[in-house]
Amino acid sequence: MAAVPGGGDNGRMEAHSHLEIERKYDVGGSVPVPDFAAVPGVATAIGFPPVELRADYFDTGGGILGERKITLRRRLGGSDEGWHIKSTAVGGRMETHFPLGGQEANVPEAVLDVVRVHTRSDPLRPVARVRTQRTVVRLLSGVGALLAEFCDDEVRARAVGGAELVWREWEVELGPAGSEDLLDGVEAVLLKAGAAPSTHVSKLRRVLEAAGPGRRPDPAPGRVPQTAPRTAPQEPGPQKPGPGEPTPKEPRPQEPKPGEPEEPEPEETGPDKPSTDEPSAAVVLTAALRSGLETLKHWDPLVRRDAEDAVHQMRIATRTLRSVLQIYGDLFAPEACRRLEDGLRRLGRALGGTRDAEVMRDLAAKRCQAVPEGIPAAVEKKLWAGKEAERQDHLARLRHRMCGAKYFALFDDLDAFAQAPQLLLVAAGPAGQVLEARLERGIAEVLDLAGRAAAAEVRDDRIELLHEVRKTAKRLRYAVKSVNIRDVGPGRGDADQAAGFEVGPGPSAHMRLATDVQDALGTHRDSVMFQRYLRRSTGRGRKAGRNAFAYGMLYGAEFAVQDRSLREAEAALERLRPA
Repeated sequence: MAAVPGGGDNGRMEAHSHLEIERKYDVGGSVPVPDFAAVPGVATAIGFPPVELRADYFDTGGGILGERKITLRRRLGGSDEGWHIKSTAVGGRMETHFPLGGQEANVPEAVLDVVRVHTRSDPLRPVARVRTQRTVVRLLSGVGALLAEFCDDEVRARAVGGAELVWREWEVELGPAGSEDLLDGVEAVLLKAGAAPSTHVSKLRRVLEAAGPGRRPDPAPGRVPQTAPRTAPQEPGPQKPGPGEPTPKEPRPQEPKPGEPEEPEPEETGPDKPSTDEPSAAVVLTAALRSGLETLKHWDPLVRRDAEDAVHQMRIATRTLRSVLQIYGDLFAPEACRRLEDGLRRLGRALGGTRDAEVMRDLAAKRCQAVPEGIPAAVEKKLWAGKEAERQDHLARLRHRMCGAKYFALFDDLDAFAQAPQLLLVAAGPAGQVLEARLERGIAEVLDLAGRAAAAEVRDDRIELLHEVRKTAKRLRYAVKSVNIRDVGPGRGDADQAAGFEVGPGPSAHMRLATDVQDALGTHRDSVMFQRYLRRSTGRGRKAGRNAFAYGMLYGAEFAVQDRSLREAEAALERLRPA
């Protein structure tokens, strides 16, 4: 099997996703399938004739998908024939299914788009072939609802260049009407019949593990593993303190000399002695970077598919990572921080074109429908269609950018930085002391810009300064959320990547007020931009014989929106100022 490049014309293939919850069991070849009548809740067990399944599995030469616990396969035969992508999810595995699309030589573009943020410029190639004779038994409730599907699989498989493996296994996948208790009941029957819980998470993993290191994908040159180390973030090395920062008085532990025993690791805190130690700024920032990067990667394939709100959410993820580097930037090595911030800034701008057009498109429809006298349908359609065309144009350019070398290089850099952030020694201090000091500086910056905006005599200058106030308040909000334990704790990623601290009442209150400022000024900014769009559209409308009066009504209504939002922003800024 040769290496398989991406290709084809199936970029718009329809995909379906569902959460797969299953259990796997090893079983001997002569063990009969048990009777499921004893499983509580099962009213009927319906068996089906055996089917032949043929699956080819794909990965990069460096095994990036396997490293990310992602499986990509092309399956022929059975009711779910097509392309399948499986990835880890809370409670099970998320499976995304694409139709074959008439292609058997190339991985379709739509399928590649789901994993491209991981594979980047590395081509996919077959790594294993699995042939399965599957016998299915469906377990139904008294009303005919599917509780679970039992599969008896006789498998023949081989890794590319490896020897053939033959084994038998049982799988039980939870159905829409099933529960974990039902799986427990099925498991009891299977174990009694002679099965044992499988020691392999998947057929592919069994094949690759049996093939040995020599048959597994080799590490790609120049690529940093995309998964963070499975240990807690480490304290920073002995780099120089940031500008104006004192060097911590407590010396760092010295490395043992050759021949000397290493000092024992401190005992872990048991459940009876919960730790009250506050994490260091280094630990919190490392976790924030890793969590933020995972969020950014999550939205990449959804942006490529133009999923609802995906561009907006990816823009937020980009801004959040950038906010960490800006607000806490003097805790990082300057050069690496500047390079990443510049790359994230360019990505944010690329996302911004699509998002801004999307906001104006939706705002146009909302404003037209809000006018009591009514706006002619032709005007509403013109305003909506103009911004939708602009959105599609920006989206096409964004997708092109997301397949480019600079985009992939940014993620390479982010992977490397998140794995081992270049933090200065001062970041070894307590998170509350070190990080909250930088949050207070952010508050001061918001207030300074607000004062300059209030003093501006020229209206356009004041509007632009208010825009800067909004952006700075937003940056502050993201910087707080990124390190707050309530926002980065378990549930937003792997537990061992989640760390944070309880942001004090002062910064927490400031964040809420900064959010109020951001929301109010965001409404003001959108209103100003909508007026600019109306001015351009009015000129075109007059030439085309459209109703210029309708544009004037919409334009005039925005002044009330702007006055109200400015009052709300001023009130929030007043509360933000220290007493």
